[in-house]
Amino acid sequence: MYKTDVVKINKIPVTSMERTIIDLLKEGASISFILKIIETAKHYNKTISTTKLKKLSKIFRTKTKIKQLFEAWIE
Repeated sequence: MYKTDVVKINKIPVTSMERTIIDLLKEGASISFILKIIETAKHYNKTISTTKLKKLSKIFRTKTKIKQLFEAWIE
């Protein structure tokens, strides 16, 4: 597992919201599913950094999927 955007909480590795989104996209999750996650995060006043998503998408080679997500997100 890449250690990018992973922290340990009680010795358990935990990914950030942005990293979780990237991992889900890499595994083939649909854009609509990711949008539901974003809406749920918004409901709980959690922020998702588009800057961090862009950075991680370069590292994990998901730039095309992030672009599709951003296009759907602003609709």
